[in-house]
Amino acid sequence: MEFVFSVSPAEEHVHVTGCGNVDVAACLSLLRRLTNDPAFRPHFSILIDAREVSYSPLRAADLIEVADALGAWRDYLTGPIAVLTRGATLLAAEALATLVRVPGHIRMRVFVDLIAAVSYCELPAAPTSLAHEVLVAASAT
Repeated sequence: MEFVFSVSPAEEHVHVTGCGNVDVAACLSLLRRLTNDPAFRPHFSILIDAREVSYSPLRAADLIEVADALGAWRDYLTGPIAVLTRGATLLAAEALATLVRVPGHIRMRVFVDLIAAVSYCELPAAPTSLAHEVLVAASAT
């Protein structure tokens, strides 16, 4: 399964959604497609909604390969990257975020809470693509 994304130049934000089983190739493809998108700018915030993603099989070498690819862009990707996840993918996302922070510059954090992820992306309001879901989450608290 590939990740899909929408770039909002007005909001200076990218919303990425993934579902199903993804692998290293899908992660690397996302990075290539995003950085080649003419509407994307390196300072845009990126919210990766990986709540419906599973990684199988997942090996340490896979995490390192994706981290290395992200690390190669560390001077280019300057905006915050929030990974929204849950369940079994939480550990993999945390490991990846730790690996990309080691070389520095990549501002990636992992969240299980949608409102916290949106806040980390430094958006004044929820992106249009998530506005309804944020309202529902806020009213539940």
